[in-house]
Amino acid sequence: MLDAPDTFSVESAFWVLMAWFYRQARWEPEMLDSDEVVRFINAHADYLNKAITTSLEEGSLDETAIQRLKESCYVFSGMKTFHELNEAFPMLTDSDGNLKPYSEFEQEVTAINDSYNKLYLRTEYNFAHASAQMASRWKAFEKDGDRYYLQYRTVGDSRVRESHRKLHNITLEIDSPFWDKYFPPNGFNCRCLVVQVRKEKYKLSDEKEAMTLGSQATDGKYREMFMFNPGKEMTCFPAYNPYTRRRCADCKPDSDNEMCRACRIIESIKEKRRKEGKL
Repeated sequence: MLDAPDTFSVESAFWVLMAWFYRQARWEPEMLDSDEVVRFINAHADYLNKAITTSLEEGSLDETAIQRLKESCYVFSGMKTFHELNEAFPMLTDSDGNLKPYSEFEQEVTAINDSYNKLYLRTEYNFAHASAQMASRWKAFEKDGDRYYLQYRTVGDSRVRESHRKLHNITLEIDSPFWDKYFPPNGFNCRCLVVQVRKEKYKLSDEKEAMTLGSQATDGKYREMFMFNPGKEMTCFPAYNPYTRRRCADCKPDSDNEMCRACRIIESIKEKRRKEGKL
């Protein structure tokens, strides 16, 4: 696992946001485009963007590709912010519907900050770093076409998950469907890599068996989140992640769903920032 940067900048922005949020009489997804909320989203996205800049091999991705990675971090940050505010809103009032003293509200939302902006954020930084790194590698592999096989590698230490250890040395053609679903990262804090190997030196693995092992390696609550190729999709975080829902993978919007309403707002903010050259 990487030594993620200190989260102080995001936590500081969170408390500024909470001071503003305390003064609001209501909460709805459309408020995500408020200046105060956007400033927090920006701070969160900037933190994740550090993972991109520290992971990319020089010259391996063009500016358009890097921008797409950063845009995925921005949407991810926006949807995460939506959830943080959703959790914070009920904490504003007591059981009688009266506004709590700010000190009491602050004490309660500390749990949100500790979870989302400390624990989760460091893990998400590692995931963004791994995704960007592997996206860079994939683009380099594509330039060589089918001259080499691709081989799955773990780091080989005692911290490697047993299900990932079983993927070690799986060797397949670059156009194998295995790489569409099980190209790393294959889980939070996954440190696995894929390398090119000479065809004359290695034999191809059984593709069906590899697919089975890949399914086992990604098994769990968010398995669909990990079944993507960051280089093909050029994204750090797929559309379905802990802050969205499964139908987001195919983008089936529901006008009555708060999450869909939030997503539309975040997308519009992202587009505005992109046009202004701020992404």
